[in-house]
Amino acid sequence: MKKFEVKGEYKQKNEKNKFVKIINCKNQEDAKENVFSLIGGKQKIPRRNIKILEITEVTK
Repeated sequence: MKKFEVKGEYKQKNEKNKFVKIINCKNQEDAKENVFSLIGGKQKIPRRNIKILEITEVTK
């Protein structure tokens, strides 16, 4: 599995909150879906209020 760093922001009650998540997934699309699921589930944020700004593969 590859590691991806996903940066973005979400809108909640007229506030913008930024986030950075490190996700273990097969590809960038899976990482994006995983972040939508995590943020949406924990913060109760609809997908339309979550904006992914950048997805980069972490190499080590």
